[in-house]
Amino acid sequence: MKILENIIGQPRVVTTLEKAIQTSRNPESDTQEMTHAWLFIGPPGSGKSTAIKAFATALICSRFGCTECIDCQTAMNDVHLDIEKFKAEGLSIKVDEIRELVARSMFSPARGSRKIIIINNIERLTEAASNALLKVIEEPTSSTIWMLSSSSAVDVLPTLRSRCRQITFSVPNQQSIINLLKSKFGANQETSNKIARLAQGNISKAELLVNNSQSVLRRDQVIRLVISIENIPRAFKAAEELIKIANEEIEELNYDKNEKNKLKRATIETMENYLIDIASIFRDGLISNVGISHARINSEFSNQISSYLSRFNILDKFILLEKIEEARLRISNGSAPIITLEKLFSVMVSK
Repeated sequence: MKILENIIGQPRVVTTLEKAIQTSRNPESDTQEMTHAWLFIGPPGSGKSTAIKAFATALICSRFGCTECIDCQTAMNDVHLDIEKFKAEGLSIKVDEIRELVARSMFSPARGSRKIIIINNIERLTEAASNALLKVIEEPTSSTIWMLSSSSAVDVLPTLRSRCRQITFSVPNQQSIINLLKSKFGANQETSNKIARLAQGNISKAELLVNNSQSVLRRDQVIRLVISIENIPRAFKAAEELIKIANEEIEELNYDKNEKNKLKRATIETMENYLIDIASIFRDGLISNVGISHARINSEFSNQISSYLSRFNILDKFILLEKIEEARLRISNGSAPIITLEKLFSVMVSK
């Protein structure tokens, strides 16, 4: 099962999937290792998408994911006829989209004995869409396997969650990410250590930072911007400047301006990443308060951050971490980033 080597820092997940793959080749097996519906739960960047692709590839491949055959090659390149990865058109996944997907799931596999359908971010399903998906999972076809993912189990319809086998991902440890950066991207030890630290357990972010030096510089800009906020006028100016930094990053994605939904989703994901970076400032302050400053994320800015945080007590730092998370959730749910940032940065000044 060579393909499962792509799953980083999740040994228990790999063991579970290996057992399922082995069981899938034995139709007489009476174990519960393999099922028709899977739910992958874990924080962003923990490797859910990579694991789903590897699992789907191994189930399609006659040699358990050899990575060399035509089935593996087409699956890994997202062009296999029997693997469909659903792509939502908007910020939510609507019932009509799911009904069309369900209709396609009824077709027989084109090449092998099974068809696999992947839906990421199922927390974006509307209630009606969740119920439409639940119906087909409760009454499955013999050849279709559903692979779903979400960052949080509580955001998934409970009845839908109960009908799936749940696979939970932890935050990958720093050493796992360092090893990935060195083996996959040829990064040296110093660079790997720094990127893994800045990524905060997010594999996707680590890959972005190691592949794009501008992303590291932008992150530095965000940190400098926040620790320069001293008054309300500066708070509003910082919100405006952060939007500009985000727009620069989004422009590099080369989306067509007519792809409004993709642009909006990219804006949300970029702002969420920046807010996680901003939260790391206050996290660094808290861990310094308890005497473990060697674990600071932003060690390059340790003196500046210490000076900035001197105005806040420990309770203030906890409160601001909560406010940052609230801002992230509001932006994720479609609130205007500029207004959300202005409010957040103003709260930082008032504390």
